[in-house]
Amino acid sequence: DGRPAHLVVAERVGAAARGAEGETWLALGMDRGAMQRAIAGEREMLVWLGLFGLVLIVGVAALVARRVADPVRELVRVTESVRQGRFDVEAPDAGADEVGRLSVAFDQMRLDLKHRVRDLDFLRGAQEALAASLDFGKRSRVVIQLFQGRFEPDDTLLLDARGPRGPVSVVAESAAEPRFVDRPIAPAEGGWLAHALAATQPMDVQPTADDEAFPAEGAMGRRLLADAAAWIAVPLRTGRLVQGLLLMGWKDADRSPRGEARRMLEPLAGVTASALNNARLYRLAALDEVTHLPGATAFEAALRADVERALAGGPPAVLLRIGLDHLEHATLRRGVELSRELLRTAASALLGVVGDRMRLGRLREEELAVRLPGASADTVRDLAETIRKRLGVVEVRPEEGGEPVGTTVSVGVARCPDDA
Repeated sequence: DGRPAHLVVAERVGAAARGAEGETWLALGMDRGAMQRAIAGEREMLVWLGLFGLVLIVGVAALVARRVADPVRELVRVTESVRQGRFDVEAPDAGADEVGRLSVAFDQMRLDLKHRVRDLDFLRGAQEALAASLDFGKRSRVVIQLFQGRFEPDDTLLLDARGPRGPVSVVAESAAEPRFVDRPIAPAEGGWLAHALAATQPMDVQPTADDEAFPAEGAMGRRLLADAAAWIAVPLRTGRLVQGLLLMGWKDADRSPRGEARRMLEPLAGVTASALNNARLYRLAALDEVTHLPGATAFEAALRADVERALAGGPPAVLLRIGLDHLEHATLRRGVELSRELLRTAASALLGVVGDRMRLGRLREEELAVRLPGASADTVRDLAETIRKRLGVVEVRPEEGGEPVGTTVSVGVARCPDDA
């Protein structure tokens, strides 16, 4: 009847089944080849979809990996630069994700490390500058220069403390013309000097009535702060012992350091306090207590080193021996204290001529000396004549009145190896 064979067979089977069971069945069939072709088409489509998905996943993964890897690669480059001591290479801007936050944190660490290394270099340079001389006066001036160069105050004073409660005295200042004589200043009870000496950290001092510690200070203590609007008092301590105070003042209060800018105050104070303490100990151990020049032991040790270098082919050792002709006579006629004052004044005049305390010395009660390694004969002759004239006019007057006391000077010269 023109119907497909498989449909006719299904109807016949269904009729047979209906007659036996009372049920109706419908069976459908397809050509095997057509079914296989349909399945193959579906499979091919699934394969292509799978390949497309795989390519898409790989592409996205590559993009994500590149976005992460490029900033990490830049961070590795910056890390290598930091390892080599180059801190000016900035970390890249990696966005606002986790990698970006890591980059920002790393760059902040780089800047912090740069500042710390710079601070360490500054402290190392400060130690070298302070170690150049054991002379207390020279070290005091170096301390002033270090704080001036770092914090740029308009005025700087270095006060030597003779005890945990004072008195104090100005031993160095930044002004070209000294304004304060080296005389003791006793801190007033409740005044800013007493507070500063007891402090363990830098403290601000306002020279106004608003700061209760300022009006409580004595007149000399208030005068120290007269030339600036804002001051920082930095205690110089070695352990629990206070060595002195460093005062820095700014005419414009807004220029005084605040917050992070003050981070170097305490480390620099520790370095300078230790250096000043060493110079003070050296002065006590090696300097003559009357003249504050190197004593005979220290001077002869330095002269011995000059002679050894000269004998080894180095510059000649030159010694000037300076006799104060009438010092003994002044001691017998006018007393020990007046003769000591004359000796102290003569030593100060000699230091003014030579300029370097460590080349000077006191050999005997009435004899001073100068080391001049490598000096020519003409230089030595001129200097000897200058010393003779300068010390020959030195005079001191007794406090109770009377005639001034002076002395003539004799200068002898010895050279090594010429006179050896």
